[in-house]
Amino acid sequence: MQGERHPARLAVTEAREQILEQLSEAFAKDELALEEFEARVDSVYQASTEPGLRMLVKDLSVATASVLPRAELVTSSAATATALAVSGGRPPRVLALLGNVERRGRFQVPNGYRATSVLGNIKLDLRDVSFPDGVTEIYVRAVLGNIEIVVPPSLPVECEGSGILASFAELNRLPAEGSGTGPVLRIVGTAVLSNVEIRTLPRGAAARSGGRAPNLPSAGRAPALPPKTGDER
Repeated sequence: MQGERHPARLAVTEAREQILEQLSEAFAKDELALEEFEARVDSVYQASTEPGLRMLVKDLSVATASVLPRAELVTSSAATATALAVSGGRPPRVLALLGNVERRGRFQVPNGYRATSVLGNIKLDLRDVSFPDGVTEIYVRAVLGNIEIVVPPSLPVECEGSGILASFAELNRLPAEGSGTGPVLRIVGTAVLSNVEIRTLPRGAAARSGGRAPNLPSAGRAPALPPKTGDER
């Protein structure tokens, strides 16, 4: 048996990547609302046949999108993770204490990466991060704070979280035939009187309205009082 390298499985994997690219392009062209886009991305990972995948874009006008190679990016990220394991160094972490932290672009997210928010806000945009093949775990903890993680539709994700008087919005999507040999992001953590949210957006797309607003109070100015009319004394 050829396992994950079986021609039928390889064909489904390639079709899945192509459909994800098409959905991303349709979202960028405003053919899909955010909620519909996220629902179809989830359906892509549930589908196990090429015809089932094609049905998800049958009503869209997007052209066939090419799949970008990622071999060089994966090699770079894998080398960093290996260096941390050999040197025994602690994986990096991001901490927001009474403040806001936002990370985006191409930064390193090795296995064991930690995000902790205490009375603060953290946003991790992982759409341009290159993950090595296999499982990469991120540990999150929010106490009276908010953590938002943005992932691309091409990245399989699984979550294991718990909340105490809090919201931990889990996202679980793995290919129907198994995780294969590609990258998988696993998010593990807890939330106490906080919000932890995982969102899916195509690369290069800006966040649209409809997302959850932070629960933390702002320090803005109080609204101005309405002007007095001539009848008021």
